[in-house]
Amino acid sequence: YNEWQEKLSRDYLRERFEESEDFGSLYELHYFDGKNDSVLSDAVADDDLEYASDSAIIMYATFDAEKVEKIKLSKIAEMESGMYDELEDRLFAGVNLYVASKDKATELGLEVTEEDDMSSFKMNSAGSRIMFMRDVDEEKDEGDLYLIDVKNGQPSEAKLYDEDVHSYAGIRFAGDHIIYYKNYKDGKADIYIDGKEADFDANTSTSYNKDQDKIYFYVDYDSDKSQGTLRVYKNGKTETIGNDIHTFRLIGDDELVYIGDYSQKSYKGDLYIYRKGKANKVDEDVVALTMGVTDRKYQGGLNYYGW
Repeated sequence: YNEWQEKLSRDYLRERFEESEDFGSLYELHYFDGKNDSVLSDAVADDDLEYASDSAIIMYATFDAEKVEKIKLSKIAEMESGMYDELEDRLFAGVNLYVASKDKATELGLEVTEEDDMSSFKMNSAGSRIMFMRDVDEEKDEGDLYLIDVKNGQPSEAKLYDEDVHSYAGIRFAGDHIIYYKNYKDGKADIYIDGKEADFDANTSTSYNKDQDKIYFYVDYDSDKSQGTLRVYKNGKTETIGNDIHTFRLIGDDELVYIGDYSQKSYKGDLYIYRKGKANKVDEDVVALTMGVTDRKYQGGLNYYGW
């Protein structure tokens, strides 16, 4: 009876594999220069691609079934301990990562793991740097941060950039700057910029002024009061713009507006404009700020609401 059941299980798996067309959804990736179309790959394994916004450089993953070591159906049917992990490891052996500059693609040569999807890699806007995390401790959400330099479309070998980086807090580029966090707890962490600690007790969101090369972030943010201290980073130095700031918007190359002294009871605060290191009050009983931003340039007038 047991042998008969095992045969039925193998037959069922065989039918399912025959019905399956391929490994998930695979796509063709093309490069078009305005005249000619080039196929970079016909087996892109993920449509969530990582690409540079300011240059024709892209990172993608492909799947090659020929590289996947075969496994007997009888072994799968037995559902042995650790079988799922073994199947997963074998499938990832068929995944390759590439960086392409225009129509020229180069394999990265990285061993791909289950934690590697395109969302785990970050590329800067120029396409000159790629960073990603490896060996993440699932309990601590901490791991190693690696960096790849891309010069003339050719990626370098991945090098360890820093350790004990918090994965949940996120890693990101601001221009060429590398931003990440350590010692994360309750929504706050030590913020690192370009490998050095820039501040502590920081909120894990940032805003970047590309033209002035400035990075804005909150420290000592009180979620109950919805306000904190707004800081700005430039040329390796951090300065305070103001305390008890609820929200802000960049409105020029070197100026911003913010709502301070915000009340959670009335949902209102005072409107300030910050220009050349000085803050001046513009209005009171302001509820919200809105403005149009196009192509990272600050266009249109400022709109705000109150009652």
